[in-house]
Amino acid sequence: MKKKILFVMVASTSFVLMSCEGPTPISNNWGDTFSTKEITNFDEKPDLLEISHGWNNGEPFNVDWNQDNVAFKDGKMELSVTDADEEGKYYGGEVRTYDDFHYGNYEVTMKPMKASGTASTFFTYTGPSFDDDPHDEIDIEFLGKDTTKVQFNYFTNGVGNHEYMYDLGFDASEDYHTYGFRWEEDRIVWFVDDVAVYEATENIPSTPGRIFMNSWTGTKKAEAWMGKYEGSSDKTVALYDAIYYEDLEGNGYVYEGGGEGETGGIDISKAVYEDLDVTLQSTNNSTGSDPTYTIVDNEDGSYKVSYTQAKGNSYDNIYSPLTASDKNVVKVTLQNDSDKDVAFRLDVMDENIKTDGTTVKTNVINTHGYQDGTEVRTDFEWGGSFFTAKAESSTEAVVIYDGTPTKLAIMLDSFTSNEEDVAANEITIKDFKIGTLDVGEEDGEEDDVPTEDTLEELELTWKANDDNTYTVTPSEDNKSYDVTYTNAKGTSYHNITAELPSDASSKNLFAMTLKNNTEQVIEARVDVLDTSIVMDGETIKTQAVNVKATQDGVEVRTDSEWGGSFFTLQPNATSNIIIEYDGNATALNLMLDSFSGQDESKSGDVTISNFQIGTRTADQQ
Repeated sequence: MKKKILFVMVASTSFVLMSCEGPTPISNNWGDTFSTKEITNFDEKPDLLEISHGWNNGEPFNVDWNQDNVAFKDGKMELSVTDADEEGKYYGGEVRTYDDFHYGNYEVTMKPMKASGTASTFFTYTGPSFDDDPHDEIDIEFLGKDTTKVQFNYFTNGVGNHEYMYDLGFDASEDYHTYGFRWEEDRIVWFVDDVAVYEATENIPSTPGRIFMNSWTGTKKAEAWMGKYEGSSDKTVALYDAIYYEDLEGNGYVYEGGGEGETGGIDISKAVYEDLDVTLQSTNNSTGSDPTYTIVDNEDGSYKVSYTQAKGNSYDNIYSPLTASDKNVVKVTLQNDSDKDVAFRLDVMDENIKTDGTTVKTNVINTHGYQDGTEVRTDFEWGGSFFTAKAESSTEAVVIYDGTPTKLAIMLDSFTSNEEDVAANEITIKDFKIGTLDVGEEDGEEDDVPTEDTLEELELTWKANDDNTYTVTPSEDNKSYDVTYTNAKGTSYHNITAELPSDASSKNLFAMTLKNNTEQVIEARVDVLDTSIVMDGETIKTQAVNVKATQDGVEVRTDSEWGGSFFTLQPNATSNIIIEYDGNATALNLMLDSFSGQDESKSGDVTISNFQIGTRTADQQ
């Protein structure tokens, strides 16, 4: 079952500007109408929207998202940009829907801010933080330096550079107008005041995403694109009157709840806790500098932590060893007695996970984070759950994790991407708890494991694609193969392969058993391939059609960008793997210790057997 993740780090914005020579011809005669149905107006905060708060997106954004920069007044939503505070931070406003939207008509009635160095937007977005979704996005963006133009853009699986600047013929900041787009499988058509003005037909995004609106200012690197920010004023406010959506069949949208204050289907009040003994220590990643954090043990289970030079992008942290493989939830309380907010990040870490920058980017095993009962953002690409301890207040942070933890790490004001951010504060961390919580279908993967009768035996003939790396020795009945190697380089991606039968495209499951015959850990990657896919090196990077995979009933990582499902084979242990795929499957690739991205060479011995193919029915998904 797909996890419900409530928060996301919004994607990149390109600095390239296209010409304004006139729109691409529209292939259909749209006339002068564009049909949409109102999602919501802004008489008050709509339940379907959540407000971003307590983090930033990094370059080129030069703002932290702040709930105080979102206001609802006189039937309008105001998203503002405000100047730096005592800590040198700028703030912007952002909202986004809880639900995803797919093909259909999107529209907003708005007035962008008219101020150099700012942007006012309306767009759809999804990305890696949304349960490993690809980065798909469709944009309407106003640059405050010239509000007589609007920029259209889109991203498909992280590939952008589709910017087009359209000359409106009026100043958008002076009055309310409607701006929208029609998103179809094979094209996007943008509209201004219900008139089609621009069309894109190549490499169109396909993944459902949420609707976003935000206002922000850029870093110095963005000045060539956005202009120089001159400071906040009554003009650094974007006004939104209403948003609209209609699917391709003409149906509107009704919000059915499950947003703010909800916990993604998990009742965290049912967690059973016990006291957790911790010994906090300081890690200083800022080479050559004095320790960032001073830790005082109050000898009552609480710690006072002070700092004067917590630099952004340093990721300095305090931590404690953590051994709790039979648990899945931790809880801590942060008491902030100062007059400044503290941004903090909580990581439950498995030190055994490889973080080589190619296969796995984080050894953080958080699955959800909650602050005072409300879900906060958890980053599944780089790790961590994100919280804000408001000035002169106490807050309770809960993290659910899945794995074998070895460390609990806490970052205080050190994880922003801006190296110029320097923070000072003092905070008390106390009431450390560890426990268990039944996460149900939202995190449990049992419903994704098919019963045996959905799989049937499969005969395969495996062979090595490289004579110098793997030796493949079949058993007498060809039902198992012993695979040995002595020089598997992590940068070679050498593999063994097997052709699939012609009816594999009518199935969607492949299973097999892997036995590690050595005393060391072996990393394995399995690709279910559609060899008819042509890779162009830019938009399509893989022939793998893997959707997701499990190892001994637990879901593992599947890479939708470069391909493959990833498994860790423990010494002298046997693992049963199941891969769900979607496509015209024609072949299999198995890589052993050959895909780490490192130049090191490894040796190993693995027996593969019990090959099966089958179909996962709808109720099992």
